[in-house]
Amino acid sequence: MRWAWVLAVVSTSSVALGQATPPPAASRFDAALGRARDGRAAFEKHQAPKRVASSKDFVRRKLGPWFSEVRKLHDEASSRYAKALDAASSAAERVTVLSEAGEMSLLLAERTYRAGEGSMPANIAKTAELKAAYLSALEDTTTPMRQAAAETLTRCATLAEAHAVTSAAARRCVSLRDNPSRVDPKLRASPAEVERGVRQVRAKIRRCYEDALKFEPALAGDLKLHVSVGPSGAVSELKLSGSLAGHAVAKCVAGVVEALPLPPPPKGTKVAVSYPLTFDPAR
Repeated sequence: MRWAWVLAVVSTSSVALGQATPPPAASRFDAALGRARDGRAAFEKHQAPKRVASSKDFVRRKLGPWFSEVRKLHDEASSRYAKALDAASSAAERVTVLSEAGEMSLLLAERTYRAGEGSMPANIAKTAELKAAYLSALEDTTTPMRQAAAETLTRCATLAEAHAVTSAAARRCVSLRDNPSRVDPKLRASPAEVERGVRQVRAKIRRCYEDALKFEPALAGDLKLHVSVGPSGAVSELKLSGSLAGHAVAKCVAGVVEALPLPPPPKGTKVAVSYPLTFDPAR
């Protein structure tokens, strides 16, 4: 009887020892990040519609509903990233969340701009002044999105630098903070992209002029920017001409334009653009 009991114990123990140890449950952070990434994947899948012949009809029936839906998907994913951030227990985890959320917001701005640019009516596209006004209005629409992305990416980069986080996520948020055009690796510098870059900093350019107006209330004139883009996307050469070229306002404007974050030009090519600016205290 005693031996039977011993054998039973040994047999039971052997079965228990032979069973595979169940894998640990996913952490609260991993689960939250997974849900956020699922939300971002849904956002990225929702591509802008292709333009039809009638721009007016396209905007009303296709582009408008697309933007409403893609914004909704973006906001839902952002909410999930916020929950993942709350669940993070280390600087590295927080950097991962902020990097991915910031990049997603930058993608929203870029995709919205491209969709609007692609739906420009033909009668506007063929007139330089109307085209510039249309693109400026489009830039105004996407500016809050870009600013929100910039705030998140700056927060991410600052956190990574403060805690010596060197992960791929940390490198990505630093890269996008320094040059948002990198959100699209296929993007290359072109005259249109340089002009867009100048439009994006026109508020800073305007401040240069307004600062000068404090000392010269009647100051008016023009500047023409002659911009060349180097292989890395940095402004490699900038020349200024026009009635204000020798004025202090020109030096301020030059500092703004030289810091433009642009995509690199196509390999083996050079991009050079001339861009006019007019300054008038009445405008």
